[in-house]
Amino acid sequence: MVKSKKPALLLVYGEGGHAEEMRRLLAAVSESLVARLALVAITEAGAKNIDPRVVRYNVNEVRDKQSGINLVGLLRSLNSLLKQTIHVFSANDVRYVLTTGPGLAIPVALFARLRGIKVLHVETCCRFYSKSITGRFMALLASEFWVQNEELLTLYPKAKYCGRL
Repeated sequence: MVKSKKPALLLVYGEGGHAEEMRRLLAAVSESLVARLALVAITEAGAKNIDPRVVRYNVNEVRDKQSGINLVGLLRSLNSLLKQTIHVFSANDVRYVLTTGPGLAIPVALFARLRGIKVLHVETCCRFYSKSITGRFMALLASEFWVQNEELLTLYPKAKYCGRL
């Protein structure tokens, strides 16, 4: 397999608000930096395309919010996500990972951190006074953990406040 010659920025995001937050985060990254990087993404299959320059790899939702906890379904989804993650890292020279959640970010971040790759996670703007499940894990895994609401700084003392995306 031939890797892209450009170092890659891997974006990890889900549907709805997670995709919109990633679109805004990517728009805030300097254009000269983005021009030097290949943009790849691991997204939920239903997530919108946030930028035509992004090469997307779709996965199924890791946790099915409609049917509750289904261990077999969860294991299948994690297996599929792990295979896709290995493929993305093998096909690209991933140097950085940006995530806005949801749970699919956790295994990808763990895989990246085991390879010495920096991970930046931005907690969802919907949280003010409680931690999300993804945030609880990502606060431990991410190299940098940003929050969009100052109220969360008491729950995540090592987080950085970035304001609203």
